[in-house]
Amino acid sequence: MEPVAVHAFNPGPMTGAGNWTWLVPGRVTTLIDAGTGDPRHLAALEVALAGARLAQVLVTHAHIDHASGAVALAERFHGARFLKMPWPERDVRWPANWEPIEDGQMIDAGDGVLRAVHTPGHAPDHVCFWHEESRTLFSGDLAVKGTTIYIPPNLRGDLADYLASLE
Repeated sequence: MEPVAVHAFNPGPMTGAGNWTWLVPGRVTTLIDAGTGDPRHLAALEVALAGARLAQVLVTHAHIDHASGAVALAERFHGARFLKMPWPERDVRWPANWEPIEDGQMIDAGDGVLRAVHTPGHAPDHVCFWHEESRTLFSGDLAVKGTTIYIPPNLRGDLADYLASLE
């Protein structure tokens, strides 16, 4: 698996230079995380797709910087599926035809399979996606190189759950 980093173009105090989304090319071309819908992200994704059809978007959690771009992606990439672990009171903010993910679920992505791993703490619906064959973890906001993860209490963040997820 050779994922392609696609910058989300959403710099800010909580995102630093901005988030990255990950395109997993192959039979089931998959984008991990939706960004915020910035037109530059959509254009960069089109370039990364190189004519391939976007089959699905897997979202690690329903915070604005990871999920709000689902609306723009759905408008641009007709027929793409949108999957995430449910958090009903947040999911309605970004109306996509969300399909639920469960802990341990195996999801075809690219030319392989990803396992959804529920990792609450940063958000109650947070999941990582594990590709066992390459030992690649798409970690969302569980861990980010070079920074500390904020646990937002106003968005049901829970430090004890976060530390348990890290374990």
